[in-house]
Amino acid sequence: MPASDANAPHTCDEDVSGLAQRQGQECFEIVCIGSGGGPDETNLSCYLLKPSSQRWEDGCIALDAGSGLGALTNRLAASPSLLSALSPSSYTKHLQPAQVASHIFTHLHDYLLTHSHLDHIAALPLNSSFSLGPGTLWPRLASWEDEGLMRLVELAPLTRHTLHPHTLSAEAYPISHGAHPSYTSPSVPQPQLSPSPSAAAASPGLETRVYESTAYFINASDRSFLFWGDVEPDALSSSPRNRRVWEECARRFVDGRLNWVWLECSYTDDRLDHLLYGHLTPTHLIRELQTLAALVTARRYTSTKTRTTCSLRPLRGLTLAIIHIKESPIAGAGVTAAQVMRELRALGERAGLGVEWKMVEPGERIVF
Repeated sequence: MPASDANAPHTCDEDVSGLAQRQGQECFEIVCIGSGGGPDETNLSCYLLKPSSQRWEDGCIALDAGSGLGALTNRLAASPSLLSALSPSSYTKHLQPAQVASHIFTHLHDYLLTHSHLDHIAALPLNSSFSLGPGTLWPRLASWEDEGLMRLVELAPLTRHTLHPHTLSAEAYPISHGAHPSYTSPSVPQPQLSPSPSAAAASPGLETRVYESTAYFINASDRSFLFWGDVEPDALSSSPRNRRVWEECARRFVDGRLNWVWLECSYTDDRLDHLLYGHLTPTHLIRELQTLAALVTARRYTSTKTRTTCSLRPLRGLTLAIIHIKESPIAGAGVTAAQVMRELRALGERAGLGVEWKMVEPGERIVF
């Protein structure tokens, strides 16, 4: 650009078209077994993930494990073609939904758990093949030792870990999920928290004040997406850790390597802040996205050294997949979700973010 034009603004149309071109074809395929945050136990957080170019029999992972075999069976009964990338062999063509679900689970190699609340792990003990011995309340589902059918592995924060299938990898970012009850209700007996060494290193001195959750960057080749566990807004947190995640998200988005973010929005805006229990509402979610938008704008300005009208719609080209909505049985099915999405779209438009909204539903297959 000539020196005389150094301060001339340019539009982000070229940036967005370049983003689409760099991202190329779809990379990830997710089947949503459950997307809710309760109280309906038939629709709890669990997402099957595989590379879009591979079959389910080549291996898959699960993001959280609130729902499991029974929920997948119900999804397949309602939509037999849900798992379209299954092998066309006679072994899978003529099976009942429960048999197909079991077939898929035999190729499920890794669970990425965001945190240990029951709506995110309930299916693990239920789907365990271990028998309960006399006097025991829990199967030997996972252990810190390399034994049994499953092994519990703590992922070191901010480090890339290879998954199975090996074309996938993940990086874990510790985030905060609300104050621990022992800090708000000292009279209530609470188990002693034992923060892991890696968590303590990532956030020294903060671990015992909040429940810890996780945000994952999932990678395939040079593409990635961001998947948040339950999270509270930095504005309300005693241990704010979201900005670090947004900084990495902004870097990948501007570089054209990320265009999907999966994020919870549990309640509508009429929920009071002290009753959020470590969750987001539309207003708080938009404020978090404004942090991301500011980081994206700053990074684009740094890279181009020019003023840009992208600041008007800085997140154009980014899809926000909304998950973990807590439906009200009294209000009726889908009422809370519809209100959450109305509020998000109105607030997002008012903020001029340019983001595209997607409400994730159970039994849905998403390729991106």
